Parts: sequence; C-alpha cells; structure tokens
Amino acid sequence: MGTKHLAEPQMPTPDDEHEEANPEETAPSGAPAGPQPPPALTPPRDLLTAYLLLLLRNWNMHGYQLMQQLMLFGYQTNDPGSIYRQLRQLERQGFIRSSWETGEAGPARRTYTLTDAGNAFLNGWATAIENYQKTLKFWSDLYAGMVNPFKTE
Repeated sequence: MGTKHLAEPQMPTPDDEHEEANPEETAPSGAPAGPQPPPALTPPRDLLTAYLLLLLRNWNMHGYQLMQQLMLFGYQTNDPGSIYRQLRQLERQGFIRSSWETGEAGPARRTYTLTDAGNAFLNGWATAIENYQKTLKFWSDLYAGMVNPFKTE
C-alpha cells in the first residue's frame, strides 16, 4: 500500500486532550490532581517517511539499498514502487535531494541525501515520537495500576 500523505508533527494546542494540567487544578473528587499525562505531539502516521529520513540522516543511499534496510527493520510493502514514490514526494518537499551516480559497472543509480530541511523535519518527528512514547507509558502504567491519578503527594 503506497503512502499518499505525510503527517507533520503538530504542537499541542490548548484544546488538546493531552495538555499538561495546571497543578492548581483539582481532580473531580476535590483532591489535588495527581500525576498528569505528559504533553503529546501527534506522532507520524507515516513511518515509511520517518524511516527513510532516519536512514538518510547518516548515509547517502540509492533506492534499492533503502528498500533492503527497510526490510531489515521489519517494514514490508506489497508495492516496492511506493518507496520510490515516497522518495519522489520527499524530494518535491525539499526534505531530500537526489543525484545520479555512475559506477564502474552497471547502470547509473539515483542516490538520495537528506537536506537541512529534512533533518529539521526528522528532528520534529523524533520529538513527537518521544512524547507519544511517554503518553503510551503513562497509559500503560495507569492501566497496570502503577499510577494513581488522584493520589496526593
């Protein structure tokens, strides 16, 4: 299945349900509010983009190399062309650039490189993923009974 849209990291808004609560606020029972979920940024819905940018952060690679690395990470696609379409989209957005590389043997290959804009975008996603991970940890701890949201300290 190909990726059609890129998710951009979003900063929480005051209306965000995961916004960190004011310590002055009280829980419904009137007790001081206990531990609050960490602020959350929307994680990327498109992990293909996140993986491609991450791979290109440290290495210049051609499409087939990227596809091989993605498979090692467990990314499976029914349509290998979706990876190339995503690379073209990232290039149009200015997150990567490509150039033709000719080798001593074989045909020329398009090699991809991360741009400064792509690195900034990747950093935003890393922050979003880290914050989302904290939100999931809080939920998991709450579910397991390890956190009491109404406990006063």
